[in-house]
Amino acid sequence: MILAGLAVVFVGIGGDDAARIDRQVGALLHRDTGAEQVKVSAADRRALARHTGESRAIARRLHADGVVAGELVTKGRSVVLRVAAYDRDGGLVDLLELPLDSAQLGKNDLAMLRTQLVPDLEALVEAGGSGDDDAPAPAPAKPPARRGKPSAPPAAAPPQADDDAPAAVSEDASDAPTSEDASESATDGASDGSATDGGDTDSASATDDASLSADADEEEPTLHMRASLSVGVVGRTFTASPAVPSYSASGVGAVGFTAEVQPTPRTALAVSTERTIGMQTTMGADAATTVVSRWSATAAYDLRRGRVVVAPVLGLGRRSFEIESADPARSPDDHYGYVIAGLSTAAAIKPWLSLSAGAAFEPVVKGAQATAMQYGTARRLGVEAWGAIEVQPHDHVFVRVAFDYQRFSWAWPSAGALANGGAVDSYPSGTLAVGATY
Repeated sequence: MILAGLAVVFVGIGGDDAARIDRQVGALLHRDTGAEQVKVSAADRRALARHTGESRAIARRLHADGVVAGELVTKGRSVVLRVAAYDRDGGLVDLLELPLDSAQLGKNDLAMLRTQLVPDLEALVEAGGSGDDDAPAPAPAKPPARRGKPSAPPAAAPPQADDDAPAAVSEDASDAPTSEDASESATDGASDGSATDGGDTDSASATDDASLSADADEEEPTLHMRASLSVGVVGRTFTASPAVPSYSASGVGAVGFTAEVQPTPRTALAVSTERTIGMQTTMGADAATTVVSRWSATAAYDLRRGRVVVAPVLGLGRRSFEIESADPARSPDDHYGYVIAGLSTAAAIKPWLSLSAGAAFEPVVKGAQATAMQYGTARRLGVEAWGAIEVQPHDHVFVRVAFDYQRFSWAWPSAGALANGGAVDSYPSGTLAVGATY
């Protein structure tokens, strides 16, 4: 049903790459509730979308029966659409979160907004129009809740009995245009992504320009930052021919730090470091201080964003094992300076829960070999695999449990005491990290 006046206002969708989704949500609300789009500052829109302490006063100032705001939120490497709706008194009516698969809303996303959000807005307008305009609207019939993406689109609403009421708009936006936004919604609101003619494209472009805030310099910056501290355990196993002493250590305590910057929506730069604490190696009757450490610097570019992220990873790293002992019979120190070339994936299971995994080849390009003078220089190649579970209980706080396995293979030249011999140096680890994101 189409509702008259400014009973419902839509202040837009904020965030990176939000223009197309902004148009889709605006067109859906206009068709189904008669909502009009109004301009507010970027700060006010963010406050409404995030339901902060200022959201009630902002909603009241708009003098509407219903207020809708939204934002694209980056959680880890995934993107979630958050939509908040308020009554005329600034009370929260709905807070929806939809993990997205692409830079536009699909059929299930549109269906969820239509069945979960639109009825609440219609109820607000009916309640607001039945009494004194200065009186607060009654509480909604159901409390606000966070909802995930439905497994299947809900059934379509029954047709209206009133012959004078406007015809309902189909899921595929195939009906004839009924407003200045109709051609735009045919381009961006259609769930099947069907092409339109040139006139529709021009109209959609005009609507896109109109939907963008005039205060472009107030838009949220694309720069995002994450940092975390971790504790965990690291093991080490070095096996070689009998001529080279082996080494084995089960999990030893370690601490680490990771920082990540996203200068653009698709680019991430990260640095991390890790070092064991209190590690000792028995040397006869004594114990020698031993350190396993590593650092890395990587750059990733998202080839695919949304609910599932796929990104190639390139970078540099260094892994070291050192024993503070001059005993010639001990296992040798190892130092690896390597190039990182791999692939990382992440999937948003829930708006607050994500899984990630990846693997990389790590050819060693430098690093001293304690055995080089005696046995010759060995060729070394590293491989690594990792996985993590991340929970984000708050917009700016996350907890991550990660597992990592790194292995370096040694191969000596065909001549020498270790001809056709080799060695394997492996480092399994597990960490628990707590961090902040902005």
